[in-house]
Amino acid sequence: MWRSLLAALVLGLVARSANGAAQGQAPPSDSSRAMLHNQLQGQSKVRVRVRASNRDLVLLGPRLENSEIRFEQYAPGSWTLDTARGAHTLTLAEVNRVQVRSSAWDKGAIIGFLAGAVAIEAVNAAGKYQIDPSETLFVGWFFGTMGAFAGAAIAAPIQKWHTVYESP
Repeated sequence: MWRSLLAALVLGLVARSANGAAQGQAPPSDSSRAMLHNQLQGQSKVRVRVRASNRDLVLLGPRLENSEIRFEQYAPGSWTLDTARGAHTLTLAEVNRVQVRSSAWDKGAIIGFLAGAVAIEAVNAAGKYQIDPSETLFVGWFFGTMGAFAGAAIAAPIQKWHTVYESP
């Protein structure tokens, strides 16, 4: 729900900033555009879906300036023929969705925690290793935490696309 609210705010402010620019007013600063700016900051590439065609484009060197995504070039293998030199521009009005790459370490940590805690409790229930009932919680948390560290380390290099902007 918060994604659709955020997208509605961004589109409303983009439309208002276009009207304000036509009237000579400075575009308003807003938290949603600042959030998108922060999400694009430091990203070497982003994936966008353009309204004109329902295909995804990977953009290299993106940055958000006002209501435009400026980028250096399209990624190799993109469906568009890029012969222009210099910076390229897409307005947010042309974009359906913006995605950035992020690590999967958080899901790895959750899965690792559960696997570690369940594994030691299964060993205890099977009678292979007897844990004193007063220490069961501590040992479960300890092995769960060790599993979380292992899961986070294993999943950290795995990258996935994460949607940071979606137009309504």
